[in-house]
This record gives sequence, C-alpha cells and structure tokens, in this order.
Amino acid sequence: MNVQQASFRDASAEKTSEQFILDRSSFPQRIAAVTAAAASEADDVDRGARFPQKAIDAARTQRLLGVQIPQAFGGDGASTVTTYNS
Repeated sequence: MNVQQASFRDASAEKTSEQFILDRSSFPQRIAAVTAAAASEADDVDRGARFPQKAIDAARTQRLLGVQIPQAFGGDGASTVTTYNS
C-alpha cells in the first residue's frame, strides 16, 4: 500500500465480532491499573533506560491507547480536558 492508497477506516461502519462500548465511568479504575503496572517497573525502566513494556501492555489491555482518537476513526473520542467522575 502506498500513501495514495491509504485511508482512515470508518469504525462506525465496521462490523466486528467484538464491539467495545466505552464505559467512561470505568476510566479511573482503568487508569489505576495502568498506573500500577507502570509503577511496578518504573525504577528498572529508569535505571536501564528501557521501554516500559508492562505499562504499554496494561494500557492496551485497558483500552486506553486510543482514548484520544476520534470515535469516527475507532477511538474513544476523549480530549485532554475531558474529566470523568467515579
């Protein structure tokens, strides 16, 4: 595929077997899980100047990697100013 052939996928039209409905009330718990994973290896990551794989894996598991991507493109559509109450 070249640049001329590339296009954004239309997530709203895409039919998959696993539809994810974002429960924004769960953000604090999901973020806490990622924070705990990041904290568990922070010293080693800093000391070894290495990639924080556990934190990235936790963010993927908690479906937080696409949090700021617009919903039309398959993300959650959150912004940096969005607040969530638990």
